[in-house]
Amino acid sequence: MCEEPGCEKQIDRGLAYLCGETPGDDEYGCGGYFCGEHLYMAPEGQHGERCIRCRDNGADPLENSPDAMVATFESGTAVGA
Repeated sequence: MCEEPGCEKQIDRGLAYLCGETPGDDEYGCGGYFCGEHLYMAPEGQHGERCIRCRDNGADPLENSPDAMVATFESGTAVGA
């Protein structure tokens, strides 16, 4: 099963689902196993794939940032037109 909290997708725990390059922990990844929805390309110059925490060194892009731009849309009204 994918190791992303809340994900219940069944995986075979092969190297294609590995975060990093070496099972059980390595220099760049955590060594966990994740489904394709929760694995991302490794940073430039590195090999393998990463879970979101290892890809962005712990930064979760799904969390709101205090300096994030927020757009608000009202139904049927063009704002700024």
